[in-house]
Amino acid sequence: MPLDTTQTRLDRLRRWLDRVRPLTDPNHPLGAIARRELPSETALSEELVAWGLDQAFEINATDEELRELVDRVVPSPVAHVSLSANVFVGALRAIAVALASSSNVRVRCSRREPLTATLLHRAAPDAFALVPTLSPAPGDHVWAYGADHTLAQLRAEFPRGVVLHAHGDGFGVLVVDAGARLTDEDFDAMAVDVAAFDQRGCLSPRFVLLEGRPSKGHAFALQLLETMNRVAERLPFGPIDPAAQAEAARHRETWRYLGEAHTGKGGMVSLDFDGQPWGKPPSLRTIHVRLTENALADLVGQSDAVTAVGSRRNPALIAKIEASCPKVRWSPFGSMQRPRLDGPVDRRPDPLGCVL
Repeated sequence: MPLDTTQTRLDRLRRWLDRVRPLTDPNHPLGAIARRELPSETALSEELVAWGLDQAFEINATDEELRELVDRVVPSPVAHVSLSANVFVGALRAIAVALASSSNVRVRCSRREPLTATLLHRAAPDAFALVPTLSPAPGDHVWAYGADHTLAQLRAEFPRGVVLHAHGDGFGVLVVDAGARLTDEDFDAMAVDVAAFDQRGCLSPRFVLLEGRPSKGHAFALQLLETMNRVAERLPFGPIDPAAQAEAARHRETWRYLGEAHTGKGGMVSLDFDGQPWGKPPSLRTIHVRLTENALADLVGQSDAVTAVGSRRNPALIAKIEASCPKVRWSPFGSMQRPRLDGPVDRRPDPLGCVL
């Protein structure tokens, strides 16, 4: 069977985005269900769920973005999707990527959060099939999202000849270069990046690379925490998992000894003056500031793990980031959790996939 043309794939994507738009409308039955049930399904606050639907549900893609998405996705006879539960809005992009590949799409929900995919299916039931298990055949493409150990299990389970697009563990980084003159709006935007989805997704910033002296780091940490506290008033935490709380406490005590750690109702900002080894901070809106002489050099050293970078809108800085780390997604402060719908959010895997 011949594969779909580029125009056919573009038309299919646009129609689908238009059909799932009601999920963002609180007055539509599907939108009402989403706002009512997703907080308990995701353990996010009602305010964060509403923010995600209003600000990060990627239905308003431009024609240029959809063209880029289609150009980045390999056409296939059958496309399979294995969803993660970490960030509920991620289901829309994951399914969009599969629809850019094939008209025959099969989606396995996360057992922890099946609601988003179910609502998307109710909005457009003929666009894709919901399946309890994935059974790809050789030549089929699978887009899988989740922890690295989950993806390793899939590699062992799938037959030879399946093409796997594995999007695993990663984190985001905020870059503040030496020439930055940050405004209150910049701090507010960074704080929103940290708060979104309670920092669960692979785009969530866990580090700040800050070029400057220790005194600058101390002042930056305090101002960022103050802003995070204010953001938490309009985007409060969801229910806090005791295990995550214990992990955050260990991080706090470690950095009180090694550097600085400041806590508030909006989360935690820790500060490293001495270039200690990288170690992914916990969630619960914890951001770790690393003082550095060269942010780009430090970023390159971690580029295999970094999925996303946020920075100020400085063309020269953006060009350096994209040249140094071509597989890392750049977004301006405040947009790390709502990037352009121009392909998978994680650009590290080979776009052609890996043949098992």
